Amino acid sequence: MREVWKDIALSGGAYQISNYGRVKSVERVAENGRAVHERILKTRFNEQGYEYVNIQVQKRRKAIKIHREVAKAFLENPNNYIEVNHKDENKRNNNVENLEWCNRVYNANYGTALKRAAASRLKKHVLQIDQFALDGTFIKRWMTPKAIEVEHKKAMRATNIIACCRGKYKTSYGYVWKYAEPSRRMRIG
Repeated sequence: MREVWKDIALSGGAYQISNYGRVKSVERVAENGRAVHERILKTRFNEQGYEYVNIQVQKRRKAIKIHREVAKAFLENPNNYIEVNHKDENKRNNNVENLEWCNRVYNANYGTALKRAAASRLKKHVLQIDQFALDGTFIKRWMTPKAIEVEHKKAMRATNIIACCRGKYKTSYGYVWKYAEPSRRMRIG
């Protein structure tokens, strides 16, 4: 597929984006009378890992996310979705073939999103939870409440299990749940 360039709508024709996810400044004479030469702009990555670039819009600098601008320029959005999903889950791959418009639920649950979220919380050393049978027999230690939700495909909700750990309920889903004692918790990383 060859690289195709389209205007970035909010820039008034001063900037273009390609189907590969590159942004360029269009050759023009700026408002102050100086000549602006065509050039590919340098991109950066925000804290969430999304690629963005700063452009000048009405004398103000504006940061735009590359994946969203590629989708706006090259993908139809008949359902008026507000989110853009990376099909390969790589936020740095902003090629139009890797992007799709979607709703929030689809985007949040796409691919390995739930497993990655649980793994991310593991790194932050979230309180571990012990699962017991009603007779007090130890069953399993869970690294995070969300890990329980993920493994049971949301049939068990983390909020109910946490409520049980905090003493609001005696049992939840036919089990007794307790926070692991600090001295018995496993260290992560």
